[in-house]
Amino acid sequence: MASNRSVVPADELHEELVIAFARIRPAECRTCSIPKPHFMPRTDDRVPNWELPFDAGKCKHGCEDLVLWLKRQYGALYDLEEPG
Repeated sequence: MASNRSVVPADELHEELVIAFARIRPAECRTCSIPKPHFMPRTDDRVPNWELPFDAGKCKHGCEDLVLWLKRQYGALYDLEEPG
């Protein structure tokens, strides 16, 4: 089964994720930010070919769940260009 995801550069996806996170980030959190997505070879067509290396240990405001939610939402829409 072929993927219907748009293929974008990592910088473009990162910018989209940063904007989306800014809209849903808890006002109390002053430390979390969205990391740049990293290409990861696909093992299954149901998952995107990228990962977000988010350090969940620092936040007490639920940002880890928000980042995972964003990854699911944007992972259904976008794949990263393979590094050249």
